[in-house]
Amino acid sequence: MMIKYTFYTLLLSTLLVTSCVDRKTSESNETQNGEKVVRLEDKSTGKVPGSDTSDPSMSDEDEKEITDAKSVINDYYDAFTRKAPREAYDMWAPKNTPSNYDKFSKENPNYENITVTFEKGATVQKMGKDYQIKMPIRVSATSKDGDIVNSSGEVTLMKKASAENPEYKITAMNLKSEDS
Repeated sequence: MMIKYTFYTLLLSTLLVTSCVDRKTSESNETQNGEKVVRLEDKSTGKVPGSDTSDPSMSDEDEKEITDAKSVINDYYDAFTRKAPREAYDMWAPKNTPSNYDKFSKENPNYENITVTFEKGATVQKMGKDYQIKMPIRVSATSKDGDIVNSSGEVTLMKKASAENPEYKITAMNLKSEDS
């Protein structure tokens, strides 16, 4: 009888505490000690505090475009850590490709780990149905030998909305080494 009473008390307390909480949570892909990190969302905006590096005065449409552009940049650097430079090369707009593929793959060594940080100050320019985004970033890359290369600057991306499959392509990457 005592166990049954304790179980019901515990269940009732859990329901009361859960119903009184007036915040949503948001799971992210970040992990801490092998577990997913759950962050509290701001009730008024629905955003996770500290996770937004964009301008609060931007429209929801611009915010979506910035998110799409960030995804392309993350995929670009992820391709290098997966030893897939061809994928990274294909993320460049054909007219803006920095060099031929052979030269590109030799100039961009394979890294074991690359961390991209998106800085504040991204700009979105809409030209008709097309978008151009200038995204300030900082990159820290670690080689197989443990050497760390840090650079920062701006990545320019373009999305042709009129294309059959509109997606952002890199048109310029102006990064300077911080190590010199």
